[in-house]
Amino acid sequence: MANDYIKSQPNKTLLKFNIEYFNTSSSKLLLNLLIQFEELLTMGKDVYLEWHYEEDDFDMYDAGKTYEASIKIPTQLIAFES
Repeated sequence: MANDYIKSQPNKTLLKFNIEYFNTSSSKLLLNLLIQFEELLTMGKDVYLEWHYEEDDFDMYDAGKTYEASIKIPTQLIAFES
């Protein structure tokens, strides 16, 4: 499904993640998905990631920081009240 979206070459893509929990396996899948979306950047398209996390969930904040450091997609970490 992501491949079809990427092939359509949209001018702007905003990925919004609001995840309460994930394990190692799903973490790897998310990283692979984000790496696929980096292809749009190489096409000159705009891609952004919003990583939403509960303000007191330091694990999800750290996960967002890890993804931010691992990908080329501009990332914004957004805390919300639980």
